[in-house]
Amino acid sequence: MNTAASAPSGGGDGVLGPLQWDLLPNRPWAALTAETRTLRLVRGEHCRTVPTLLTEWARSLAFPDYFGHNWDAFEECLTDAVHPPGAAPAAGLLVVVTAAESLLADEPPARLALLLRILDAVATPAPGTNTLLRVLFTTSATTTADTRRRLRAADHES
Repeated sequence: MNTAASAPSGGGDGVLGPLQWDLLPNRPWAALTAETRTLRLVRGEHCRTVPTLLTEWARSLAFPDYFGHNWDAFEECLTDAVHPPGAAPAAGLLVVVTAAESLLADEPPARLALLLRILDAVATPAPGTNTLLRVLFTTSATTTADTRRRLRAADHES
């Protein structure tokens, strides 16, 4: 067993809730959580342009058929996915964006800034409540620095 990879029991990562990393003795890769956050996978390689990004997010989050494939409709449907109308507050939504280096890569930087503003608007919790939307951007080791720089530049622009 690689003890350096072990995490303390009961530790939390802030996204998935309190994790029990001692689930299986000698298996540091196995954790257990009571968190019921919904997990959705968005394939960044299918998000190089605004139209393909809207289509991919709609597919991943099962947006309704009436989704209008524009930024306003995206924000509305994403908000409904996080805060379902007429439903009790959900445990939240975790969106994992793979190949984040491809995210709106064929668009002007302002489009990525707009996406971040929309995600921020939907993710910002009401006072006294928890953040219900989390987005995890993943990328390859060779593009991590460039992806981080690109996302941070877009964040400063938004």
